[in-house]
Amino acid sequence: MVVTIGQSPGTEVTLEAGAIGGISIGAEEKLVIFARGDPANGDAQTNSPVKIGAKGEAETQFGEGSHLTQLLKQAIDNGANTAYLWGVMPSTQSVTGEAVDAATQSFTLNNAPIIEDVDEITVTDPAGPTEYDVEFRYNSPPDTPQSAETAFVRPQSGEIETDAAADFEVDYKYLDWQAAFDAADPIVNEGESGVYFAGTDAESVASTLFSKAENLRDPAYKMVKAGAGAPPNANTEETTPDPDYNTTEYADNLDSLPGFAFAPARQDNTTDTLLGAVAGVAAGNDLQNPIRGEQLSGVDVESGSDDAALFDWGERNGLRNAQVIPIKQEGSINLDGSVSTNTSENWETDFQTVRVVDRAILVVYAVAQQIMNTLDTPGRDEIAAEEAQAQLEGMADEGLVLPNQPNEVNLFVRPVDDTPQGTIALEMGVTPVQAVDTFKTTITIG
Repeated sequence: MVVTIGQSPGTEVTLEAGAIGGISIGAEEKLVIFARGDPANGDAQTNSPVKIGAKGEAETQFGEGSHLTQLLKQAIDNGANTAYLWGVMPSTQSVTGEAVDAATQSFTLNNAPIIEDVDEITVTDPAGPTEYDVEFRYNSPPDTPQSAETAFVRPQSGEIETDAAADFEVDYKYLDWQAAFDAADPIVNEGESGVYFAGTDAESVASTLFSKAENLRDPAYKMVKAGAGAPPNANTEETTPDPDYNTTEYADNLDSLPGFAFAPARQDNTTDTLLGAVAGVAAGNDLQNPIRGEQLSGVDVESGSDDAALFDWGERNGLRNAQVIPIKQEGSINLDGSVSTNTSENWETDFQTVRVVDRAILVVYAVAQQIMNTLDTPGRDEIAAEEAQAQLEGMADEGLVLPNQPNEVNLFVRPVDDTPQGTIALEMGVTPVQAVDTFKTTITIG
């Protein structure tokens, strides 16, 4: 009797007559994209995952032209497999008359990020009553407006600066990102890998998403990697500025092994992002194809006035040193990095390494799951280790991890000593093959 356990795109184990007859490592990634949709003109419900098999389905479910629809289309154009693609639109929450009673000109809203649309926010001095002109700014905190009865609002953080102190009331809208992330929990099963992307450049949302990925990975063995835009910290030079990055002063509080931040994240001259294209590459590239250097199709990078917002080599290098993946535009648009936001691991947590390690973990997990369904007879742990070791050696044959050498151990699976009866513990070690990410040359003139 032959039984196959596990699900594509996870790790499948074939049992033959009660013994492990083979293991298949899935190469696909489930992809879930979160962004604002248009529920009034689409069939989908908010905070409810919808599987998308084609671009037209995105329009039908989330509304033609909505941000989420755009991101799903970008993902498809950049390699996402429509057999494993979902969209989730967070619900919109409305706040009316949030009071600021401290007679101040600097304050922060209770909920952020807010929806970045001047028609969806009202800042009022009720003593007048006076309704302020609202403009968006992207440095933190925003500068003080020089025009009377004007409020500068940083939508990513809800920080507001006005021209003069007063008591204020603010009406605004924001998205319930946490509920949307929670709604996607059933998509990636135990023993599978996936990619989550949020269509935002707000640090608080990225932090929440990265925490979600970490909690799915451990202890549930749902090997999710997550991506979002890095928060802008500057303004372009236009009269109505777009977000920009001062790369010499850039800093954030993001620090997550499976969390990846990208900059610039905006489509040119819009409030929408290009993160669907990045997500398509991240989920669609095969294991032998690192994402660094990959071209993004069908998107335009926010360039600012006279292309001042485009990054040169030094600016991109500054972002890489800050654990941000820069997007390069010099003719084509390419990913010019792949490191995660993590700063604590003693190994290079670039995207290629993380996803290869994920596959190795899933191999050992799959073997252990099947051994758990058998009697703990003598030598059972050794059998489990040998089966997993063979699969890791297969990954070495594919060039994903380094093979063992006569005097060098690069991969191993071995039983953990002194485990009690009924418990099988395996220890794994691998040395992933990293993507080439640095080029140096030495020139000698005789």
